[in-house]
Amino acid sequence: MKTKATYDAVVAAISQLKEAHQEPTLDAILLITGGSKGTIHKHWNRYKEAYRPFQAIEEGLSSTIQNAIMKEIASKTNEAKSQLEKALSEEKALSASLAHSNEQQENSIHDLQAELQQLGMQQASIQGKYEQADKDKHNERQKAEQVHSTLIERTIKLDVSENTVQQLKKQTTEQEQQLKQYQEKNHLFEKEAAVALQQVANLSRQLEEQEDSMQQQASMLTHAQKTNNKLNSEIKKLEKANAQAEQAAVIATIKLEQSQTG
Repeated sequence: MKTKATYDAVVAAISQLKEAHQEPTLDAILLITGGSKGTIHKHWNRYKEAYRPFQAIEEGLSSTIQNAIMKEIASKTNEAKSQLEKALSEEKALSASLAHSNEQQENSIHDLQAELQQLGMQQASIQGKYEQADKDKHNERQKAEQVHSTLIERTIKLDVSENTVQQLKKQTTEQEQQLKQYQEKNHLFEKEAAVALQQVANLSRQLEEQEDSMQQQASMLTHAQKTNNKLNSEIKKLEKANAQAEQAAVIATIKLEQSQTG
């Protein structure tokens, strides 16, 4: 694989050539760094733009001082770059962790929604059973009322005819048994209705708990997204601070050399 010259390598090569009292040309730099002329030319132009304000000052300095300044600048640049890369690596790891946490929260919300749908179906089924039980209870009550009305009519007929007393008593006994059966069924339907009502209440409470849990998960997801945005903002601030630190280091070094030569 062909070697690609880096900006730091180009700066170091320029410093080396100046220290050897040689003119830093593309070919001379290429012999030291390797790579391509296009890449070296790009880094060289960047170097010239970065140090253009200090060329007039450097012309009045000895090559030894110039080389010392170049080495110090390269050292500070590498140190700041290393710190920034470390901070970026830590922020990327934290971002990956937050992304994984967000994915888990989304999966949890999806599962909760599926559970809510299932609970809704169960509630609808129980509600249907409750309505049917209430309907059956109403029908049995109507039958009981009809039997009771028939008993009253038969009782009146007892006073009308002595000959039918025994027959009416027998029919009354059978109807009383039917009434008892209807009452027992009615009592059973009332119990089933009470159980159905309790199940509906339990499902309603479970739905409320699931909704609260979903709201908490959504809040945690929003908080994680805000944290991620804040970290991205901090990274931009670090990059800006690093650029300012590099410029301040160069200016401070030049002022120090000026004060020493003065």
